[in-house]
Amino acid sequence: MDRRLFHSHSFQIPPASMSIFSILTVLIGLVLYDRLFVPCARQFTGNPVGITCLQRMGIGFMLYIVATTVSALIKMKRKAVAAEHNLPDQTNTVIPISVFWLLSQHCIYGIADVFRSVGHMEFLYDQSPESMRSSAAALY
Repeated sequence: MDRRLFHSHSFQIPPASMSIFSILTVLIGLVLYDRLFVPCARQFTGNPVGITCLQRMGIGFMLYIVATTVSALIKMKRKAVAAEHNLPDQTNTVIPISVFWLLSQHCIYGIADVFRSVGHMEFLYDQSPESMRSSAAALY
């Protein structure tokens, strides 16, 4: 894929650094989750924590499915563009499609991580005996 930033020839995004978008989404998502989602969910459900930890993990897993589906659709788009330009599939040829097409799937994975990790940590903390709470958190 075309890794140039704003069609500049002087800077290309390293392929391994695309995961930074997932990390940034998690960092921003945790703040939004705590400040926006939980108070809104608290009003609708009446639950003091918003939604249960299993519901959070379920939302996270559903978002993983959505992200994987988006990933498959982007892969199909990339292959279609390669076929349209008669480019071989398994070479180092740059396909004329921006690497920022991958941004959506990385952001969805980040949002899924927010829901799943918060739910998982809360589940371990709430369901563990008091003597095992720190061990469960450390193992997570």
